[in-house]
Amino acid sequence: MRVAAAVAFAWLSAAGAQPAHAQYQQLLDQSVQLAGQGRYAAAVETAEAALRSAEESLGPEHLDVALALNNLAEFRQMAAFVSRDPAAIAKAVALAEPLHRRALSIREKTLGLRHSFTLASMINLARVHSMERKYDDAEAEYRRAQAIIQEMSPSAPVLVDLDRQATAGLRRIAQVRGEAR
Repeated sequence: MRVAAAVAFAWLSAAGAQPAHAQYQQLLDQSVQLAGQGRYAAAVETAEAALRSAEESLGPEHLDVALALNNLAEFRQMAAFVSRDPAAIAKAVALAEPLHRRALSIREKTLGLRHSFTLASMINLARVHSMERKYDDAEAEYRRAQAIIQEMSPSAPVLVDLDRQATAGLRRIAQVRGEAR
């Protein structure tokens, strides 16, 4: 009887979690749609709600939380860049760093280093470091991603694109360092 009750409780708990996950998915989809329409401020608000929903319904270390963190960071930056306000851009970039760092941590633990989502998080973090003028940190993250990609003998289009992004980021850093001298 106890086993049946435990199974029933687990089933009811999972059934109760489903609407919360559906809410997260709806908010995530809506935030992406809003960003696609160029409505970045609304996308940011909706992405924040999606993140809260994912953390509450799935736990703080779930892969969907990493996606919500990534989207929130990106939408904040998009909103700031559209505003062309240097202070807003600096703030959005500063707020993006811990979001990308946390998304990367979740993806490393859950997916491992040799997954395209993890590599994309590395490159996103490197890009933010570069925007913050933390060039040593950016270079290290780009090189880390590139080394893993090269180990994998990239032929998949997503890996080729990630390698291209890392190469372009390293080239920009070299240009900035060359101009500074």
